[in-house]
Amino acid sequence: MKHSMFSGILLSVICLASFSTSSHAASYKISWTGDNGHAMTGKFKHADSLTGVINGTHLDSFSIEGFQNNASLGHWDMTSGESTSAFRESASAFNFNFDTNTGTFLTGGRSDTPSGQLWNIPSDGGFGFFSGNSSQGVYVNGEHVGTSQIFIGSTVTTVGLVPSTLRADRIPSGPNFNNPGGTVVNPEPSTILLFGTGIGGLLAYRLRKQRKSTLSS
Repeated sequence: MKHSMFSGILLSVICLASFSTSSHAASYKISWTGDNGHAMTGKFKHADSLTGVINGTHLDSFSIEGFQNNASLGHWDMTSGESTSAFRESASAFNFNFDTNTGTFLTGGRSDTPSGQLWNIPSDGGFGFFSGNSSQGVYVNGEHVGTSQIFIGSTVTTVGLVPSTLRADRIPSGPNFNNPGGTVVNPEPSTILLFGTGIGGLLAYRLRKQRKSTLSS
């Protein structure tokens, strides 16, 4: 009976650790700096098991918000289709390309190709972003904001070119991202296994002690 109880506890701990590992997601913060005080921030998340180049179909969540001189220009959430405009996205395009191995967005190609970015464009409303073979910039309520552009491609020769400022920074896994309130702490698999090993050792010691006591009586 006691051996059975020990095996059951250890099996439960191992299963819990396996579940915790499989449920992890890779989360990133997006940042971009344009011209004339324009900027963008955002977040996206995908399964941690994915490797190599991924696109929008692989994402669990994605959201962006635009700013000019720290004042919000609007936001867009791919998951809910929510935007800050009174209009709804009637023909919204979402072209997302990211290399999980290097942690970088793919840029250099046209915005509608596998080496470009096109987020919520064209759109009747809300905030959108593009990265093409010559420039990066934003859209607000379906209108291209020309003053936001930075020119990054070799096809533009009349202005000084700058490197792409579009980047993704991985967010360390933990309770603060998955649960902003921080009231519930989800232990890492290594912690769970260590805890289970401790319980198993205590049970084994208790069983040995009881067996010796029975044999000596």
